[in-house]
Amino acid sequence: MITGRMEIVFNLVGPLTEATLARIDAVVSKTARIILDRANASMEGAKHGHIYSLGKGRYHQASAPGEPPAIDMGNLRGSGWAAAAAEPHQWLVGYNAKYAPILEGIESEMDAGGILDMAEIMGVWAAPRKGRKGRMAPRPFLRPALAAARDDFESDLRRAMRL
Repeated sequence: MITGRMEIVFNLVGPLTEATLARIDAVVSKTARIILDRANASMEGAKHGHIYSLGKGRYHQASAPGEPPAIDMGNLRGSGWAAAAAEPHQWLVGYNAKYAPILEGIESEMDAGGILDMAEIMGVWAAPRKGRKGRMAPRPFLRPALAAARDDFESDLRRAMRL
């Protein structure tokens, strides 16, 4: 499972009103769903990788390194989820497919960088598989979706706090 996490730390003078907290929750939940939708949408469309014969005249074109994964059976896309976290005002976005970290290009728990919080996936870590040609090149889908949502998230959050 991969879990994306954007974290904003509030350092404010005075408490936030219930109305402001409700607006913040709306922004966070909306952004989580947008991230999931963008990650899933990135898997659709034409890809430029190897073409595999599936038999009976059917073919599948894989994604090329650097492209989001191509949809074959839809298992990765179907394993995506967005849900409210146990902590208030936080949502989690993730994928339960055990190969999601491999496709994202995460080779160890230390490779996650600032966007992915590996503490969220402890216990379900899937190590990259070595094939005949070595490791699979990354096919990122979640990190680009997180990055694409960041500016709108921050501006929506600022607006929610000003109202």
